[in-house]
Amino acid sequence: MTKPEKLTLNFPINEYYFDAGETYQEFKDFFYNKSIDFIKEDLCQMYFFKEESEKKIIGYFTICCSRIETPKASLLEEEVEISYIPGLLIGYLITDEKYRRKKYGEKLLVNAIFIGKEVSKIAGCRYIIVDAYTTEEAIQFYTNLNFKFLSRTKGKKIVTKLENEEKPEEETTKMYFDLQQFELQELEEN
Repeated sequence: MTKPEKLTLNFPINEYYFDAGETYQEFKDFFYNKSIDFIKEDLCQMYFFKEESEKKIIGYFTICCSRIETPKASLLEEEVEISYIPGLLIGYLITDEKYRRKKYGEKLLVNAIFIGKEVSKIAGCRYIIVDAYTTEEAIQFYTNLNFKFLSRTKGKKIVTKLENEEKPEEETTKMYFDLQQFELQELEEN
């Protein structure tokens, strides 16, 4: 599996072209105007695929520490009295408009899961968390890679609305991937 490159402070970001499309301008803005500052301040790390010959960024994701707040850890096999469960948050995950539907998004996500698994070996990290857009494409993308809705009830409502071709009220919804259920072979087959 190809590993994405980690953004460094000296990477010539403005020499590379990236177009997230009109709908996702915030991703392009973050890439060009905020990513280096976030890296510098240790607020996240960014990983990306690039096409060197064309000076083009194919896609990227950002990852940082996070947690799922819960009165009881009902997401765990055994009920444990804790107020949160540690995880990693994928803040952004996007591919260039011209590279969509070519499996680059999945490759980026699988690499983020690899990072989560490595972090879980040295520090508490149970989940990969995302705030998925409540579009049919985004929800299907994450569920195909074994992400689950943090709130099953809210998830069912979102799926029902999407099936009825209605727009869900929420723009995003939290979803998670359990790193203890990590199955590399299963992810690579998707």
